[in-house]
Amino acid sequence: MDQFQQKTSPFESAEVLAVFTDNGLQEFSEMRRG
Repeated sequence: MDQFQQKTSPFESAEVLAVFTDNGLQEFSEMRRG
């Protein structure tokens, strides 16, 4: 994971995080609720 973070610029990380949040937030919330 460290290598991935080193190869990923802050802007790319933010974009990936935004996409993950947009696509997976509902599923992630359901998983946390069990």
